Amino acid sequence: MQPTLTCAAKLLSMIQSPIRVIATDEAGYGPKLGPLVIGATAYCVDAVSQDDLVQHFAPLSQPHRVNDAVVLVNDSKTVFKPKSAIGARRDPLANLHATVSVANAWCSDSSRNDSSRNDSTSKHSTSDLASWLKETASQDWDDIKQSPWLAEIQQVEFLNGSEIESVVKSWSDAGIQLTGVQCRAITAAKFNAACREGRNKADLLSQSTLGLVRDLLHKPTSAAETRVYCDRHGGRRYYAGVLTDVLRGAEVEVISESKAESSYRVKYQGHASEFHFTVKGDSFAPVALSSIYAKYIRERSMQSFNRYFATIHREPLKPTAGYPSDANRFLQDIAPTLRREKIADGELIRVR
Repeated sequence: MQPTLTCAAKLLSMIQSPIRVIATDEAGYGPKLGPLVIGATAYCVDAVSQDDLVQHFAPLSQPHRVNDAVVLVNDSKTVFKPKSAIGARRDPLANLHATVSVANAWCSDSSRNDSSRNDSTSKHSTSDLASWLKETASQDWDDIKQSPWLAEIQQVEFLNGSEIESVVKSWSDAGIQLTGVQCRAITAAKFNAACREGRNKADLLSQSTLGLVRDLLHKPTSAAETRVYCDRHGGRRYYAGVLTDVLRGAEVEVISESKAESSYRVKYQGHASEFHFTVKGDSFAPVALSSIYAKYIRERSMQSFNRYFATIHREPLKPTAGYPSDANRFLQDIAPTLRREKIADGELIRVR
């Protein structure tokens, strides 16, 4: 009987082991002006079945009012939409700012509550945007500072204190910890350099996204398994090649590659993971929060972009969101300024 009890104990231990969830999404894949931004978030979750995982994260999708904004983990376009009924909307970034503020506080709180962790990516204790971005998007910070139109990212302060504590508590009480946040903010110059090296737009997105996942996979974890959820990368349907390219030495097994979702089992450095690339993946709260981080950085970057050109342009200038048709209008408007300031197209305008 003893071997049977031992096996049962081992099985129970496996069932009760927490799960690590990593989620990613992007903002700015389509525009030709401004950075391509990718967000990645990592979580430690109480052991639940695959079917129950969506419901486990459901508390993140419940709205909470904080001052004049609403904290809400949903599709970032819905949270940001200026004329949405969600929140007061005096500032179109108010909801994004409040949600990122709460998420940062939650991440720091999770780190403090788990003394066994030494993951520096989780300790987002910085109180202002620029310091936080330097830490969170460290791979791109030098490029950001070297782009004059991105260098003056507004020194906004994140919300803190009692107004967000109740939201942090409600998320933590769901049996979830946010353990890490990492981002990429790929400038036009870096984007164009990658294309000159032979990578296309989809390759750059997939490789950059999975590079963030790889970095988070390297962090210590007590989880027996990891599940990775990504919004589908453009029209890409097959990911086995890019997984083996980015995760060197990984064993990759295809589960399915359908129109709706591409899924893989991956063994990387002795750890078992599942990767899911899903159409409309941001309907899942962890992907949505990654989307919110990416959208927030993208919008703050475009604020800096528009403020810079409004300052150096000698006539009134309508701002741009950077999408192709309006970007062309904007570039035509500032053409004399670009010539006067000797700003090269390749530094400002993405080639694809």
